Amino acid sequence: MFCEDAALAWLIMQDGPLVLLWAKDSEEKETIGVYVNCGDVFAWGCADYEPLPMSELEGFLKLYLNHPSGSTKWCCLRRNEQPQPPVKRNMIARGDWDDELEALPKNTMDRQVQESLGIQYTE
Repeated sequence: MFCEDAALAWLIMQDGPLVLLWAKDSEEKETIGVYVNCGDVFAWGCADYEPLPMSELEGFLKLYLNHPSGSTKWCCLRRNEQPQPPVKRNMIARGDWDDELEALPKNTMDRQVQESLGIQYTE
């Protein structure tokens, strides 16, 4: 039996996979959102987060616990994009890369960020 409250509490206590962000909406109502930290996964130097809907909490937890790069893999699957080339190379070298990740479209965010900063893109 999966307990969302216990799973969320446990994940929040771990070092790094989840981030809680506080915000006010256009009507000044306060909300807290749960996000998966994916900084430097898709592009270097970017504070980056992917929203974690409660409906996907159990799937995220299973990947996090059973795959060496579980939170990174979940973010890639959720965005339908491979990580930036150095992250991909590291995952391949560690044996964390699989056919499901290989089938995703190539990374485009790293190039876009570098170009917006006036940096010559290199792979």
